[in-house]
Amino acid sequence: MIKLFGLFLFLFAFPFCASAQNGQELANTTSDSWLGDDKIKHVTLSYVLTVAGTVVIKKETQSPNPEIPAAAGVLLLGIGKEIRDSFQPGNHFCFKDLVWDAAGLLLAVGLLR
Repeated sequence: MIKLFGLFLFLFAFPFCASAQNGQELANTTSDSWLGDDKIKHVTLSYVLTVAGTVVIKKETQSPNPEIPAAAGVLLLGIGKEIRDSFQPGNHFCFKDLVWDAAGLLLAVGLLR
């Protein structure tokens, strides 16, 4: 059941979350709001990746708590993305994005337990 749910969620949400930001959003980094449009993408993608990672880890390792390494991996991906953003012209490292990434993975972990 969790596999079907995770797959459905991934297929439904990924195209929305993976869409690139337009140049106007990147240029407007100084007014980065806690409730900006990209925050929905962060929380949703973190949730989806945590669910998908949990399904894969559970299937491959039979771990009793597969959501923990999945969540850790997603958090590392989020940190890596923000570090990459800090080196791009017109972009910046955004702590708010990391908070929303953490919210998505915590929601997934909470619902999977």
